[in-house]
Amino acid sequence: MPALRDPNLGAKNCLYHVYPRGERIGRAVRTSRYRLVEWKVPGRDDSTAELELYDYENDPLETENLAAEQPGVVSRMRAMLAKLPEAKPQIANDKPLTTTQAQNRTTLFERKNKNQYNKLTREEFLASQPDPAEAPKRFERFDANKDGVLSRDEFIHMGRLPNR
Repeated sequence: MPALRDPNLGAKNCLYHVYPRGERIGRAVRTSRYRLVEWKVPGRDDSTAELELYDYENDPLETENLAAEQPGVVSRMRAMLAKLPEAKPQIANDKPLTTTQAQNRTTLFERKNKNQYNKLTREEFLASQPDPAEAPKRFERFDANKDGVLSRDEFIHMGRLPNR
């Protein structure tokens, strides 16, 4: 806050923020001139990321993505981003899911539902979790009826079944 009140104080060389968009999460780093956004699914390789680069000196309204034309700037900005923690998927909260969130979780359920029984075993749920230490706790929370498997509804609604 002091740096916002007095720009002459100086501050970090960049700011960092994260924004979820469906299954992907945008991690962004911002300097006084540029903002780089890296859109990817948490846990996936960095090469799968889609990049956006904006130059606030020449384009303060972010109308032109310069990522393809400015590989040197992208490289420097990605090095800054690499020093920061990877974003984690959103965890359940008390708000009802939006239609898009429910659709995204349905797609994710289909991918994890290897046995095609429309229930996820603990092993299916825990496979490829980006946060293996926290995932077992989440499984327990999502298993609303405590039967040791997750139904489609339990998974999609993260244990907060509608009309319960």
